Amino acid sequence: MALQGIGQSISFKDIKNEFGLPTDNRFGNYRITEQLKDDCDDVFKTFPLDDGIPQNGQIKFSDFYSKKLNLVVDVFSESTTEEEINVYKRYTDEPNKVIVVGGKGNKNKIDGSRIRVVVNQKVGSGIGDSTKCALRTDSSWPTDTDIIIYVEGKGKIAGAGGNGGRGADGLSNNAAAGSPGGSAIGVEKDGTEIFLAGGGIITQGFGGGGGGGAGRETSKRDRRAGGGGGGGGAGIPAGTGGRGGARQQGRADNSPTDETRGFPTALLLENGGSGYNQAFPQNRSTTIISGVPGGSGLTVNFRIDPCSGTTGGISGLEISNAGTNQYFKDVRCRINKIAGESGADAIFRITNTTGTGVSDTGERGDDGTENTGGAGGKGGDNQDQAFGGAGGIGGDAEFDATDGANSTTESFDKVAENKALRGVAGRNGAAIRRTSNSINFSFTNNGGTIRGEKDYDTGVFQST
Repeated sequence: MALQGIGQSISFKDIKNEFGLPTDNRFGNYRITEQLKDDCDDVFKTFPLDDGIPQNGQIKFSDFYSKKLNLVVDVFSESTTEEEINVYKRYTDEPNKVIVVGGKGNKNKIDGSRIRVVVNQKVGSGIGDSTKCALRTDSSWPTDTDIIIYVEGKGKIAGAGGNGGRGADGLSNNAAAGSPGGSAIGVEKDGTEIFLAGGGIITQGFGGGGGGGAGRETSKRDRRAGGGGGGGGAGIPAGTGGRGGARQQGRADNSPTDETRGFPTALLLENGGSGYNQAFPQNRSTTIISGVPGGSGLTVNFRIDPCSGTTGGISGLEISNAGTNQYFKDVRCRINKIAGESGADAIFRITNTTGTGVSDTGERGDDGTENTGGAGGKGGDNQDQAFGGAGGIGGDAEFDATDGANSTTESFDKVAENKALRGVAGRNGAAIRRTSNSINFSFTNNGGTIRGEKDYDTGVFQST
C-alpha cells in the first residue's frame, strides 16, 4: 500500500518495505530511470521510481510521501499483433510480462501498487460482438490499486471488423445483417486513467455491410437471382465478406456473359517518405509494381519497415493499364494505410466495379482490412431480367457500413412476399467502453487518434 502521507513520520525501513533495498543499500540509488524498449530496441518511454521521486539531484525522505510501488505490464515487446488481452490475467499468469520499476520491489505486491499498462504494439478484439474488447482491465484488482493505461506512438488498440452479411437466396432466405464491430478498451476498474500519446491509435471496430436482397422476374419465365454478400468491416482482425446468395429455383442463367471485368496489371506509386523495404527500387516516385489479379480485385502488399526510423507516407496512387496511358474506369481504390502509421503492411485494394461475368448467384463481399471496409458483392443477374441487390460496404473511418440493397427488378413480382429481402449494416464498436455507468475513468489525449464512442457505451464481454 502507499507510504505515509505528508505530516506523518516516514523511515528508511518504510521505504525499503515498499520499494525494496536500493543498490548497495545507498538511499541515493532510489534515483532511477526505468527505460522501456520497443521491438526495435529503441527506448520509447521512461519512468521514475514513482511520480515525483527525483531521477537526479537531491533526494530526501519527504519525496516519498504517499508513493507506491510501480509495476509495468508489458503490451509492447511483441512484434506480432495480439488479441483480447486481459490486463489482470497478464499480470497474474505471465510474470515475464511484468516489470518492477527500479527492479528491487516485490513483483507479487499487487495491493496498493500502481499498475502501468504500456501499449506500443497492435492489439485486436474478438469478433461478432461490440462488447468484446481488445484490451480490458478486469475488475479483480484491489480497490487501492491504481490502473493507468498508456497507448504510445506505435500502439494501436482496435476493435475487430464485423463480418459482412450473406446475400439473400431466391425467395425463402432473407439476407443476413452485417455483424457489429468490436471495441478497443474495456474499463472494469473504477478510477482507471488512459493516456494516448502522439502517433497512438484507439479505434472502434467497424460494422460489416448487410447482404443484398434477392430478385425475381416472372413476366415470361420464373427467373431469380441471389443477393450480393456484404463487405467486411475494418478492424483488427478485419471482418470477412459475406457469401453471395443463390438463385435456389427457377430458370438458370447458364451463360453469364452480361458483363466482364478487367483487372489493372500494374500500380504506379507516388510517395512522400522513406524507410521502405529494400526490395523496392530506389526511385520510388515512379515505381511500378506488378500484381496478380484474384478474387474480386487486385491486392498488392507494400511493406513499411518498422525499425527504419521513418514511417514512409504515401501521397498518391495511380492505376494505369501497363504499357498504355489509359486508365481504368469505375475503379474503387482504397489505401489500407493511415498516414504516419508505422510497422505494418500497407495494402492497396483495387476493385473494378464494372462486373465479373455476372451469373444468377450473387458475388461474395470483399473482406475488410485493418483500415478499410470491403466492397459489397454485386447482386446476381439472371439474363438481364432478374437482379439481386448489391451487398452493403463494410465500414471504416471514411465510410459507415451500409445496408444491402433490395432487388432493382422492375417486374410483376415486386412485393416482399415474393423475394427475399436485404440485410442491414452492423453497428460499430466503441473506442472505450465500461462495465456500467458506475465505473469512472479519465482520458487524456496528447496528440493521438481516437475513433468511436468513449463516454457512454456500457457492457464488457467477460470471456477472457
